[in-house]
Amino acid sequence: IEYQAKECEYVVKIDPGMAFGTGEHESTKMCLMMLQALGVEGKSVIDVGTGSGILALASVKLGASEVEAYDIDDNAVKAAKDNAALNCIQDKMKVANANLLDKTSGKFDIVLANITADVLITLSQSLGEYMKEDGVVIISGIILKREEDVKTAFEKAGFKILDRMNMGEWVGFKLGK
Repeated sequence: IEYQAKECEYVVKIDPGMAFGTGEHESTKMCLMMLQALGVEGKSVIDVGTGSGILALASVKLGASEVEAYDIDDNAVKAAKDNAALNCIQDKMKVANANLLDKTSGKFDIVLANITADVLITLSQSLGEYMKEDGVVIISGIILKREEDVKTAFEKAGFKILDRMNMGEWVGFKLGK
């Protein structure tokens, strides 16, 4: 889709290839909305399960100082790298094939994870390790019927719900410690 950005708008060009993430899905929209509302400028961001790279790309465009993006799927990693090049920001984000958080040891201001409820529940115990003391986690990919399961897992892991969004059959959370 050809689009001319208006003042104060950023355009993220996406060719998802075989990966998830065009920006049209409700879970992706919610993550983008929470990310934009949070303010990213000068912050470090990690995108776990990056898919097409859309959340990482948006983070760079919104002024993040450091962006890392990981996915276990080779097609997703290729799509994210290609999309970074398409947006001329390949030198501003690290994209790699990794099983969730295996290739990073850093702590980030913002941790993004737009993946399935089961994977989020598994990650609930470890995501906090990658978050700076005053950092936040933005999660989505949660179908309404799994909301309580995910919420309970993150609360048991010591997270507090700072914001909740709902679009269609999907839910997203902004969490803090």
